[in-house]
Amino acid sequence: MRRRTFIAAVASTTVAGALPAAASTTPPTLRLPPPTGPHRTGTTTLHLVDSTRRDPWNNAPTRELMVTIYYPASTTRGYQRAPHLSPTAAAVFGSLDAGVLHPELPSTGVDWAATRTHATSTAP
Repeated sequence: MRRRTFIAAVASTTVAGALPAAASTTPPTLRLPPPTGPHRTGTTTLHLVDSTRRDPWNNAPTRELMVTIYYPASTTRGYQRAPHLSPTAAAVFGSLDAGVLHPELPSTGVDWAATRTHATSTAP
């Protein structure tokens, strides 16, 4: 994961509510700013595989990409809000020392897995 991607992701978030009391060990949850447009948003993740090319980054026999797509949705009622990060990505972010990159974040860490987008998963 690129440092620039991490910085952009953290910079676009705000701490939700007040920080927990010093005795609490529960890290705070971040909230992404709401979208500014009038449309509801859906999201889906695709695993793309090109078996005719080698991966240039790790020399694997096939090129594979994970792609997250955001799109205008006709309805979002009944669909769950999508997580900002996959569980694996949330674990990676949790293992980084965000205090070095962003000292404004609490030293207790952040509950990256609980951060939700304003898009809904697989909405039509």
